[in-house]
Amino acid sequence: MLSVFSRMVAPKASTMLALAALKYPTRRTLITTAIRLQPAAGATKAKTAKTTATKRAPAKSTVTKSKAKTAAKATKAKKTAKPTKAAAPKKKKVAKKPKVVKPPRLTKEDLPPKGPGTPYIYFYKKYMAGVQRPLTMEAVNEHAKAAGATWKAMTEQEKQPFHEEYRVAAEQQSKALAEWKENVDPAIVRRINKHRTKLGKPKVHAVEIASIWKSLPEAEKQVYVKQAAEKKTAMA
Repeated sequence: MLSVFSRMVAPKASTMLALAALKYPTRRTLITTAIRLQPAAGATKAKTAKTTATKRAPAKSTVTKSKAKTAAKATKAKKTAKPTKAAAPKKKKVAKKPKVVKPPRLTKEDLPPKGPGTPYIYFYKKYMAGVQRPLTMEAVNEHAKAAGATWKAMTEQEKQPFHEEYRVAAEQQSKALAEWKENVDPAIVRRINKHRTKLGKPKVHAVEIASIWKSLPEAEKQVYVKQAAEKKTAMA
């Protein structure tokens, strides 16, 4: 009987003791088995909520950083934005200048005949005619120096043929110049004088000289021609 009674009562007593331990966790009992204390349900929920809040906190920081980056990009875009250029004013159409028709170039026949040169020029031409070709620039300079030295060493008698050649050429040039002045177009004379002025040379007064020359008799003309040839010979 007792054994049966103990069997029936013992489980119930254990159950009651377990319930009492759960209800009053801080109370010590005589049970030798270690009882693991469990935290209250409210405390567990509070701890869980706190942990969740702590885990979610970085989300706020991420949003703040994202906003800061967006603001920085917007500021950079404003700085780098190129200012819009104002529309350039339209150029006014300039009236084209009329083309200036240039006069035709002067030919050799339009220009006055060249002077006869000097007696030395005729000597130098003869001297160079006997030199072997082809010639380099250095060779030409050497022959020019040699010709000058030869001319200085010559006597007046040796130079006479070249002076005579020059005198004849001077007379021919004087006649040709007088004829040119008589027949030249005044417009050509103006163009020649314009060019001579740029070079610092005296002008050619063809019309006045031509009219005076025409009025002279032939014998008097020959006197002037001879005088001009003698002056050129003296200057040589």
